[in-house]
Amino acid sequence: MWSFGKRILRYLKQTMNDSLTFTSQITSNQFNTTSKLVGFCDASWADDKSDRRSTYGYCVYFNGNCVSWTSRKQESVALSTCEAEFIAIAKLLQELLFFKQLLNEMFDQSITSMIIYTDNQSAINLSSHSINHIRSKHIDIKLHFIRDHIKSKSLQLQFIDSQHQTADIFTKPLNRDKLNQHKFKLNLF
Repeated sequence: MWSFGKRILRYLKQTMNDSLTFTSQITSNQFNTTSKLVGFCDASWADDKSDRRSTYGYCVYFNGNCVSWTSRKQESVALSTCEAEFIAIAKLLQELLFFKQLLNEMFDQSITSMIIYTDNQSAINLSSHSINHIRSKHIDIKLHFIRDHIKSKSLQLQFIDSQHQTADIFTKPLNRDKLNQHKFKLNLF
């Protein structure tokens, strides 16, 4: 326990001057309909030893800037890695829809697409195909929520290799190189 506390203090000391940086790729008067909301999500299945709940994390990008992120424990126990990742996708989709509505009201233009990157092929397949399995009955509402957005072509689910999954920073302890790599992707300097 003592070594864990020392590790946290070392991390805080080394990162106390870090700040989130925004770039101006598209200014508000040049806002166009090809703008995208992009999200990365990940979950670590049953990682809490006391109650076996999973941790999910995600980050949202708009025009190359990280505008939202979170890391939370899931409200219920996931029965599989696929389900834990699937819950993370559903939570990220809710956040993307919030930002889509906000940006559409602010700029009086529409966001044309939302993309979610996840490193779990099973969760992508479950979301994208209309075949219901006996093992997924208990996640039926989230399943239809995500499938509706995929069918309407407002959402794309895409696979990303675990090595490049930016949301890992929110769900797993990382070595220094991986941590710095993901901090750079989040524009934390």
